[in-house]
Amino acid sequence: MLSPLPRLSPAILSIAGATLLSCVAPSDDSDRILVTIEAPATLLVRGRTMVLTAHAWKQDEKGTRTEVPGAAFHWESVRGDLATVEGRDDGTALVTPVNEGIAEIRAQAAAFEEATSASVELRVADPLVIDSIRPRTVRYGEQVTLFGVGLGEVLRTSLGQADLLPDSASFSGEPQGLGRRSYWVPYPAQTDRLVAISRRGSITVAAETTTVKPQDLYHENQAPPPVVDLDGEPVRGLDTLFYNPALALVPGEGTDALQFRSVKALGSLTFTISSTGPVVALFEPVLTADRNLHTGFPTDRVVDTWALGFSGQYCDGSFISLGRSTGVTTPVTLVRALKDLPVRDLLLGIYGNPPGAYTVTVRSGYVTADPRIAPDRFEENDFCSAADSNANNPDLGVVLPFSDTLTIDNPFEADWFQFEAPGDPESPEESLMTIRTAARPFGATDSSNLGLVLVAANFDFGERARIVAQARTAGSDETLTALVPGGTHYILVVDDGGVATRYSLCVAAGSSCTFLEARASSEVHGPATGNRGRP
Repeated sequence: MLSPLPRLSPAILSIAGATLLSCVAPSDDSDRILVTIEAPATLLVRGRTMVLTAHAWKQDEKGTRTEVPGAAFHWESVRGDLATVEGRDDGTALVTPVNEGIAEIRAQAAAFEEATSASVELRVADPLVIDSIRPRTVRYGEQVTLFGVGLGEVLRTSLGQADLLPDSASFSGEPQGLGRRSYWVPYPAQTDRLVAISRRGSITVAAETTTVKPQDLYHENQAPPPVVDLDGEPVRGLDTLFYNPALALVPGEGTDALQFRSVKALGSLTFTISSTGPVVALFEPVLTADRNLHTGFPTDRVVDTWALGFSGQYCDGSFISLGRSTGVTTPVTLVRALKDLPVRDLLLGIYGNPPGAYTVTVRSGYVTADPRIAPDRFEENDFCSAADSNANNPDLGVVLPFSDTLTIDNPFEADWFQFEAPGDPESPEESLMTIRTAARPFGATDSSNLGLVLVAANFDFGERARIVAQARTAGSDETLTALVPGGTHYILVVDDGGVATRYSLCVAAGSSCTFLEARASSEVHGPATGNRGRP
C-alpha cells in the first residue's frame, strides 16, 4: 500500500553557523552567530512567488540563542536561470521562479562579513508535473496512482485511446502543490505515456510508459473466480461495499466473474451493473448462489441453485425465458436488490459479446428506485427458490383465493410466487385458473408495464419448471386465464417497462378473481398483511 503523502508545513529549512572573526563587532564579543532561512515550502511553482525570511541569532557559551534585532542580509541565487531573489529591508526576500530545477538561495548577515551564509534548496516546477506513476503495469479495472505537482487541479487524464476515471476519494496533498491521485484504467486504454490536462489549461506527459495488459481484472480464466470480501469498511460513502467503474469484456474473454463473500449471511444487498461506452453488444449480468462459473448463459444449464439474469432465470434446473433481448446499442443500467439473503456467497457473472466496458456497484441494504416504494412482505422473491422458501412460511403462503397489494421495487424486476393449483397432480384433469394484475401508481399517470407468466413445476416426479401461459400486453392491467394441472405452480409478475411501481395481484380458481382494495402508500412500507386466505 502506498504511504500517504505528508502535508508540507512551514519550517526552518537551513541553518548556518558563523564565528565572529572581524572587527565589525566588538573585539571582546566572541559569541557564535547563526543564520537561518525560513521557507513556507520546498516547492516553488512557476507563475507564483515565494517569500523567504532570514534570521540572525547570537548564541552564548551555554547554547542559548538570542535573535539579533534589525539584522540586514545579503541575498543570492546560485542559479539565476532557475530562480531570482530580491532582498527586502525587513529581512525577507522575494523569490521568483524562472525554469524547472533545484534552485539554491543563500542569505548572509550583512554585519558579519566572516559569517558563513545560510542556504535553502527549492524545487522549481511547472504548474502540472507527473513525477511518477505506480504501478507500471495494469489491467482494465485496476488503478494507477500519479505522484507529482498540481494533481488536485487535473481535469482530464488519458492513456492510449481512453480517458482514465478518477477516484474522487484518493487525492492527498496540496491541490496546486505536491500530491497524489489515483485513477481506474478502463477499456480501451493502451500502453502509452499518460497525458494530463489541468483546469487552468496546463498539459503534461508522463516521462515513463504505463503498460496496459489487454485483459480484465476479473476475467474468466481465473478459476476459482476472485473473491470480494464484503465484511470490510465501506469503500465509498456509508453503504457502498464494492465499486469499480472500469471493468471490461475484451476479445477472448466472454465472461467475467466475481465471488462476493461474507463470513455471515449476506443479508440485504443491492447490485447496480451498468454497461458503459464502448457498449457491449450483448450484455447479460447474472447473479447466482452457484459457486461454479458457466461459460455461457443461458445456453449452459445452471442446476445447483438459482440464476437470475436479464433475459431470463433458471428455476428447478430449467431456463425460464422472460423474452428480453440482451442486444443493446446504448448503455444500460440494471439494478438487482436482494433482501435477507441466507447465503454467504453470491456469484456475479457478466456475459457479453466483447469488447465493451461496464461498472459494478454493491451497496448494503435494499435500495429501491422510488423512495416511496419499500419492499413488500414477500421480499426476497426475485427468484424461484426464494418463492419456495416463502411457501414454507405460514405467513407468506399464497392460499387461494389470493389478493394483495405488492411492489416492483426496481426496473425489470420479476416477482415469484408459489402456489398449489387444485386437483391431483397425477390426474390428467386440469382446473381453470385466473390471475390478474393492475398498477397502483402514486399519481394520475401510469407508465408501468407489467406482465404475467405462469410456470408449472412438479417436484415429486422431477419434471422441470416450464412456462404454461403468459399475458404480456402493453400496460399493467393483465388477465391470464388458463387450464392448469394440479400441483405446484409459480406466478411471475414481470416488469417489462422498466418502471418501479405498486401493483395489485389476485389469484383464484375459476374464470375471475377480485382485487384487494388498494391501500395507501404508507401501508406497503415494511411488513404487510394482505389477504392471505379466503375473504
